[in-house]
Amino acid sequence: MDAPSRLRLILDPAHDGPWNMAADEWLLYSTAEAGRGCLRLYRWQSATLSLGYFQTWDECLTHPAASCGNVVRRLSGGGAILHHREWTYGLALPLDHPLAWDRLGLYRAIHQTLVDWLISLGFSARIIVIQGSRQVGAACGTLEPAARVGTCQKSDTLDAREPDSRSGSPAQATGKCPFLCFLRRSPGDILVQSRDGTIETKIVGSAQRRGRGAVLQHGSILFAQSPYTPELPGLRELSQGSRIGGQASGLPVPPERQSAIASGETDPASPDAVNDWECQFPRQWLPFLEQQLACRWEDRGWSAGELAEIAQIEPKYADPRWNRHRRQDIL
Repeated sequence: MDAPSRLRLILDPAHDGPWNMAADEWLLYSTAEAGRGCLRLYRWQSATLSLGYFQTWDECLTHPAASCGNVVRRLSGGGAILHHREWTYGLALPLDHPLAWDRLGLYRAIHQTLVDWLISLGFSARIIVIQGSRQVGAACGTLEPAARVGTCQKSDTLDAREPDSRSGSPAQATGKCPFLCFLRRSPGDILVQSRDGTIETKIVGSAQRRGRGAVLQHGSILFAQSPYTPELPGLRELSQGSRIGGQASGLPVPPERQSAIASGETDPASPDAVNDWECQFPRQWLPFLEQQLACRWEDRGWSAGELAEIAQIEPKYADPRWNRHRRQDIL
């Protein structure tokens, strides 16, 4: 039996949008150079809207989510994400990793670990799959029960070696997909059902960027509804039944909360229960991911040299020429 591979783990404090995106870009290209994978878990200092690489600035200006005041463009494709009450992960793998060349396989592998984690908390969660020529899951742009056929033609993978006119961009430019990632439906997406069964909605949004020697998959796990995107329920709302109709009811909470519930100190549908899941997410999820990737984590933060390199990239993601026009010649 092969020995488990060792992947670097970075648990970051909250940063602003430009720094987070610069760190993800550094992760992609440093992984290509080092030939070793790395997982970064992080949050955002304040509510921030991240645009997919091909989305237009005009789309951003006309959407209420932009009222958060912080907008940054990602180096990956897909729809916009409002980073507020959520965790973000960034996983970079060298191209000699077994999952690096399988776009959907990488989505499914990582998303299956998140499904397993959600099920361990008592949620009903599943991955959208293709059956023949049909996509089984909620229709694009809706919050509905299962067994609907989705028609979104989005592409969430951007190959850094391909020109900007790649085949994935026209679908987004022609408006076939909703602006927000969490209203899009594609194979590999995770759908979670509300406790009262009234809706099934997307809770995890991921996208990829492929470089010359590595692939980066980063994604967002939505823990609670943001006032900037009230159309998107998070795990908090789903655990209470949903705020889109239906009677509120609770889901099981982590074992460490069972005694508090039994003693009447808290309720499984209370905000405290979801806050626990949110705070403990890295510790709860990492064992599932470790088993899936057959790896061992090496918890190692940033070195001074790495932070200096990220600081050199950061101005790109604060520059309007990149955020509004995708200009590549900034630095």
